[in-house]
Amino acid sequence: MTGQDDADASAGTAEAVSFVLSDEVASAPETAIEHAERSLKDTLGAITAGHQLEETQRVTDYAFETFTEGEATVLDGSGRKIGTEGAVLANAVAANALDIDEGHLGSDGHPAAIVVPGAVAVAEEQGSTVRELVEATLVGYEVAVRAGTTRPKITGYHTGTGSWGPLGTAAAVARLRGLTPEATSQALAIADFNAPITPILRSVANPGSGLTKDGIGWGAYVGITAVEMAERGLVGSGTSFDDTDVAEPTTLGSEYTITEQYYKPYPGCRWIHAGIDAARELRQQYEFDPAEIEAVRVHTFENAIRLATRKPKTADAAEYSYPYELAVALRTGNIVPTDLDASAREDDAVLDLAEKVTFVHDEDLEARYDEAWLSQIEVETEERTYASDVTYPRGSEQRPLTDEEFRSKLRTLVDGPLGRGTADAVSEVVADGSASVDALLAYWST
Repeated sequence: MTGQDDADASAGTAEAVSFVLSDEVASAPETAIEHAERSLKDTLGAITAGHQLEETQRVTDYAFETFTEGEATVLDGSGRKIGTEGAVLANAVAANALDIDEGHLGSDGHPAAIVVPGAVAVAEEQGSTVRELVEATLVGYEVAVRAGTTRPKITGYHTGTGSWGPLGTAAAVARLRGLTPEATSQALAIADFNAPITPILRSVANPGSGLTKDGIGWGAYVGITAVEMAERGLVGSGTSFDDTDVAEPTTLGSEYTITEQYYKPYPGCRWIHAGIDAARELRQQYEFDPAEIEAVRVHTFENAIRLATRKPKTADAAEYSYPYELAVALRTGNIVPTDLDASAREDDAVLDLAEKVTFVHDEDLEARYDEAWLSQIEVETEERTYASDVTYPRGSEQRPLTDEEFRSKLRTLVDGPLGRGTADAVSEVVADGSASVDALLAYWST
């Protein structure tokens, strides 16, 4: 294969590279920029709160023991700095630790959680402005989503964000470092080839801790190191964007998929959230006594039914337990990060109620999987059975969070570790695109 054939074979990657380095991203639609800003804030909040988990702290300890000293901030509120790769690994694990980070239904994953840690570390390294960081986040997000929609066609099964998100990390970092088109092409290729497999349905069935679930920590690490290797002259083998059998037209720069994202009001797998919302609404409407519940039936789709752990032993297992999270919502009217703590997971009343949860596979909701992740629940007491409507999860396109609900979420995640008022202050800095990233990250260093 020579000449024009070579050009055709790499056309998809070339289109992605052109988008990654394009000046036109600065003129992206305002709605796309606003979503990128919100994604940045949401992910910074998820990272900050995620660092408080014991499992995440172990990864951070490993990073400080293994990687060299540097100038990249670990966003746990300690103000400690480390080499770029170490900060990316630690912050990316934290980003998904509570499973409260934003997501994208079409790619079935968490693009911002894998893109933002690398973008933040390199923006700090480069002395970038917040606006430059936001644009890099947008670029990385769009590339990651395109990779995410392609990956299942290659593997033939559902894989986590870590299997496709490294291309987004590499894209954001390449833009911030000002790589040449050739180096950017090789960075994307190296990231694509070396991305972890992350068989997410295995972790759904058998939840681990810290590094399982979506593989976001390792994926982000692959993305940043792919850029490092490309800068040193290593060459990849093209990307999945070049495979015409599976790749779709990328529409990069003409359509911004970031506007399709969702924001989570609760920690835990998104497949559970419609059930949580249905439970909260039934509880509020009918004011039944949770102690009198005899049975709970969840009508939903197959992947949600896989989340069947009833006595979660770790925070990750709790996040992947439909019965546990639904029981918490029915008992307390909500579910918050502290409900994942070891002491909360030992609440006998919650565990007893979780044992009463059963599932019904709903073919109609299964058929609507690509539209939304829906559930309908029935709560049975001795007196009567309470049935919800088919419920869309809050934070989706159909039921977006209000601005105040989003601010409240950010305060919950940030103000505890960093101090009251920090979340609002961070939002103000993000809104000021001319501010430096150093000014933004100062809130994690005081």
